[in-house]
Amino acid sequence: MYNFSKIIGNDIIKDILNNNLGHAYIIQGSDNESVNILCEHLILIYVCENDIKPCEKCLQCKRHLVQSHTDVKYIDPKISPKDMRAIISKVYLLPNETQNKVYIINNADTMNEDTQNVLLKIIEESPDYVKFLFTCEDNHKILQTIRSRCILLRMDNSDSDDNFPIDENIHKFCEQFFSSFITNDIVNLMKIINFKNRENFKESVKCLLIYMQKKLKNTDNNIKTIKKITNICNILNEININLEYNLNLNIWSAYLLNKCTESMEEA
Repeated sequence: MYNFSKIIGNDIIKDILNNNLGHAYIIQGSDNESVNILCEHLILIYVCENDIKPCEKCLQCKRHLVQSHTDVKYIDPKISPKDMRAIISKVYLLPNETQNKVYIINNADTMNEDTQNVLLKIIEESPDYVKFLFTCEDNHKILQTIRSRCILLRMDNSDSDDNFPIDENIHKFCEQFFSSFITNDIVNLMKIINFKNRENFKESVKCLLIYMQKKLKNTDNNIKTIKKITNICNILNEININLEYNLNLNIWSAYLLNKCTESMEEA
């Protein structure tokens, strides 16, 4: 069980982490303070000895809080490929003090491509006890091959989305999407995901993400339902980010439908 009392807002991130704690995360945000708070919080979760993590009271938490934990390694993003190889050569050594070793690269979007390529293989093939945390302002400056092996956590420091105006037609779309998705009605979902123009798609994706996040907050304790909604929220968040760079309507509509189908089959 994880304690996120120090993380303000960002409920979708909390739901993603509570659902399944992964081994590699990219934390993106424009507010460095908020990004660093989440990053440090995740480090404590990885090293904490108690059931409710982080406790900030056990020996391992205390060691990290005074920056003296031997299993927590900060890597300079300006590091050379040669020095990165030297660090990677020690990844397979077992942790010294706790059950995990944590590698952190702040401002990972400033790493050069050669260094990122050196890092790629170990992210894909790392032992279970090795964890990676990357912070950045723009995840698209990180190689796609690295991004595909990490979970993106996009920090939202604004409360404006909670009151985002949804017109009647888009609200109806959100309701129909949710109903079809939860009931595994792929035929109806194909009819619903049929957008006529790019701007309508962008607005619908943003509103649908808000709608699904609210549904997630109010859902029951059914694990399968929570997992399904969490998965689709993560997908919508990814699409919402990528639409800033690629407005190909057909690609993202097909991608959304494909990911929805995968989530239905997994459930």
